[in-house]
Amino acid sequence: IDMSTCNPTATRSLADALKPRGIEVVDAPVMGGVIFAKDATLDIMVGGEAALVERVRPLLQALGRSVVHCGGTGAAHAMKALANYVNACALINALEAMTIGKRFGLDAKLMADALIPMCAGRNHPIEKKVVPHVLTRKYGTGMAMGFIAKDVRIALETAKSVGAFAPLAERVSEIVVSFRAVPLSIFEAPADAASANRLVIRLQPDEGVKLWLMVKDPGPGGMRLRRVPLDMSFA
Repeated sequence: IDMSTCNPTATRSLADALKPRGIEVVDAPVMGGVIFAKDATLDIMVGGEAALVERVRPLLQALGRSVVHCGGTGAAHAMKALANYVNACALINALEAMTIGKRFGLDAKLMADALIPMCAGRNHPIEKKVVPHVLTRKYGTGMAMGFIAKDVRIALETAKSVGAFAPLAERVSEIVVSFRAVPLSIFEAPADAASANRLVIRLQPDEGVKLWLMVKDPGPGGMRLRRVPLDMSFA
């Protein structure tokens, strides 16, 4: 049982090398660190064959509050690395934002207290956008990428105005500004499609603001959505 944080590809290679010798490998990295290890409330991810995971589950349950089977050998190590990657990005992002805020005159404790409800829990992108809209392919968050690009640009401009070092804000701004709306032609959709009869706005640095209206049209295969361009483009 490998409970360290390792390269998942190497974990699979190790399992392949040991299996001919009758040795099975389970990767079981943890989240929580020393603090949660002391009171046995670690969150443990497990990779390996289902029967093997069930065999070692009682041992792992004695060490943590949750045991999640992530998939085959190496899957848990991959999940752990990705989780730490997300957490590392969030840490750098938070410190960068608070540094900008402090230089602007905001109190550090006030920012920390405000960012918890504003950015965590129900307002965290995973809970608010990824699970309900990306995984389900609904894409109906109500927040267009153009508006996100605008807000990130404002944060970056604020950083520059106070002389704050904000490399992450610069890169994120570049990424979101580079997004382009996918050309939208007629496509099939349910009659109760949430995007029907709505005004859609696209912001592009090189084209200004483009507007179109999504309307429902009856068709042989049921209702479909049609994009109606509006002659209201402006820079």
